[in-house]
Amino acid sequence: MRPQKFVIDVNHSHNKLEESILSGNFEFEELSNKVFDYQLRNNLIYQTFVNHLKSLTYPVYLPISAFKHHLVSTLESGHIGYFESSGTTNQNQSKHYYHSLEIYHHVSKKIFEDNFGPLHDKVILALLPNYLEKSNSSLVNMVKMLMTETGSDEGGFYLYNYDEFALKIKELERSNKKVIVFGVSFALLDCIEEVGEIASSHVTIIETGGMKGRKKEIIREELHEMISNGFNGAFISSEYGMTELFSQAYLQADGWFKPGYTMKVFTTEINDPLTRERFGKTGVINVIDLANVESCSFITTEDLGILREDGCFKVLGRLDNSDMRGCNLMVQ
Repeated sequence: MRPQKFVIDVNHSHNKLEESILSGNFEFEELSNKVFDYQLRNNLIYQTFVNHLKSLTYPVYLPISAFKHHLVSTLESGHIGYFESSGTTNQNQSKHYYHSLEIYHHVSKKIFEDNFGPLHDKVILALLPNYLEKSNSSLVNMVKMLMTETGSDEGGFYLYNYDEFALKIKELERSNKKVIVFGVSFALLDCIEEVGEIASSHVTIIETGGMKGRKKEIIREELHEMISNGFNGAFISSEYGMTELFSQAYLQADGWFKPGYTMKVFTTEINDPLTRERFGKTGVINVIDLANVESCSFITTEDLGILREDGCFKVLGRLDNSDMRGCNLMVQ
C-alpha cells in the first residue's frame, strides 16, 4: 500500500463499515481508506495526533501508548466495557473500550478457523493463569468465546492445577479428539517441569508469549523446542495479538506470522516512523486492523520485526526503552 493524499469521504458511517467487516466481502485497501476517513473525523485522539503530525500521507499510525493515556474511540458514549492489558502494577495499563463485541468475536472466530480448521470438532483448553487472575482480559474473552463455539463441554480454563490439566490431555488423547491449548509461556514450562512429558499427538499448542517476570526471557525458537519436548507430538504455534488490537496473527509452520483477513502489517524505519522499511529489513511493526473500527485501526507498535512480500512477518523483539508487556514476543 503506497502513501496517498488524504481523501475525506463524509458518507462513511459506523454501521456501514461494521456491515462490510462482518460480511467479509471487501477489498482491504478500499475499506481501510473508508475506515481512515471515518476515524479521522470521529476519533478526537487520532484526529489531534494526525493534525499535530502535519503529515499529508495515508496511513498515519497512532502510537500504541495512546491507549494507556487516552480513551481512544470513534463514539463519544455508549461504551459497554473495556479490555485492559496485563502490565505490571507500576505501569499504566492500556484500555481498549468497546460498544459491542460482535466484530471482535466474529473476526477472531474466522481468523482462528482460517488457521486451525472448524471449531465444531475441537476441544479447547486454556493454561492462562495470570490472565484469569486479572479482569477484563481480551485473550480470556476470546478463548471463552471459542470454547463456546466448539459446542463441547470438555474444554476449560486451568490455573496452576497442572496435574489436572495433564490428566485431561491424556484423557482426550485416548479418545483421539483434536485439542487446542492456549497457554502462556511460563505456565506451559512450569507444567512440563511439574508433570513431565505429556503425549500430545492430537494437540496444537498456541503459546501466547510472556514469561511475566516468572522466568528468563528466551528466543521463540528455544521456547518452542522446550514446549515440543514436553508436549511430545504436539504442533506448536503462537498468537500475535494484544489488548489494543481486535485481530490476530498466528504462527505458521515456516516460522512466520500470517495476519488475519482484517489485518495488514507494515514496517517503518526505526529512526524515521514516516518512512516505509524494505522487505526483509528490521523495522518497527505497524498494523492496520479493520476490526478496530470503534477505536483506531492504524497502530504503530513497540515491536521490531521483518516483513515478507506476501504480508507475513517475524517478531524480533522490542524497541529500546519501551514498556514490558504481556503480548506475544521473545527478546532476540
